[in-house]
Amino acid sequence: MKVGVTERGDAGIDWSWYDKLSSGDYDGAILITKMANKGFIERVLDLYRTFPHLIVHGTCTGWGGSWLEPNVPAAALQMHALKILVSRGFPVDNLVLRLDPIIPTEEGIRNAEMVLDWASKFNGLARIRISVLDEYNHVKNRLIAAGHKPFYGNAFQPDWEMKRNVIEMLQRWPQLHFETCAEDWLASAPRLDNVIGCGCVSIRDLELMGIKLDRLYDENMQNRNGCHCLACKAELLDQKKRCPNQCLYCYWRD
Repeated sequence: MKVGVTERGDAGIDWSWYDKLSSGDYDGAILITKMANKGFIERVLDLYRTFPHLIVHGTCTGWGGSWLEPNVPAAALQMHALKILVSRGFPVDNLVLRLDPIIPTEEGIRNAEMVLDWASKFNGLARIRISVLDEYNHVKNRLIAAGHKPFYGNAFQPDWEMKRNVIEMLQRWPQLHFETCAEDWLASAPRLDNVIGCGCVSIRDLELMGIKLDRLYDENMQNRNGCHCLACKAELLDQKKRCPNQCLYCYWRD
């Protein structure tokens, strides 16, 4: 079994996934994009007619068009595009809002809550995937070069106060249901019953796509700390560099 994902770039910019999924070599796919533009929507709808084993992760952090995500559409445009995708026949059950990453600063929490407010009004939207920024050294250097301070000082992950900001934000949205892959501290936080830990490619996703499990799969074949993705996950994009979105927090080195 092979379930394709688009983690090496943006599926709304690099459309090479379309031909690969049309070839019949994949059992299902999860398409991740911060740019649900017309070309992306048309390809998703066309492919879905013959390849219904699709899930779309529409990423929206609230930072679109800012210094942090300079070439990403504003959050309102992305959310509107996702509604267009659903209105044209893509099942809302197969749409996941991806709030990735959350920047656990005062401004970052405000932006995330703006996105969650829109999500709460998106009829039928049941799944929200979240992650919190990992700040690699090359990301710190990139921020400094752009005239900004690193968010975490010398640390790779947020301190407890920043983590508490995220937990308290999620507690303010008990009606929403969140999933997280590599942040076990969120999934196990006390009094946070609306967050579960599961991989971006999980048994739940296979069931949703109508794919029967052919065998048991191990988790975390990428050896990423805390990852719960099943080993049937396979990358669809070939790029190994920052995509044209040019997000300053991107994990790819320049």
